[in-house]
Amino acid sequence: MASSKLEPCEEYVARLKKLEKEYIRVAKEAHHEEGNLEIDDTAKVSFCRDERGVLLGGYVEAWLWVDVEDAPQGVGGKEA
Repeated sequence: MASSKLEPCEEYVARLKKLEKEYIRVAKEAHHEEGNLEIDDTAKVSFCRDERGVLLGGYVEAWLWVDVEDAPQGVGGKEA
């Protein structure tokens, strides 16, 4: 039997997906810099809560460029 109303678990997942997208949007607006620090639309978001379960914030996955010139000696360059 199909229902147009979402089940409680589905509602939670839908809210969580919406919140993840909002965190990604905010992170991009504040920190995205093409070619240096990039944040994908599909970035992973890890939320942090206190001991009572209250949301404190979250970590948003990002790509940080490291130039071969800045890498430790012996890492990168022609031998990589």
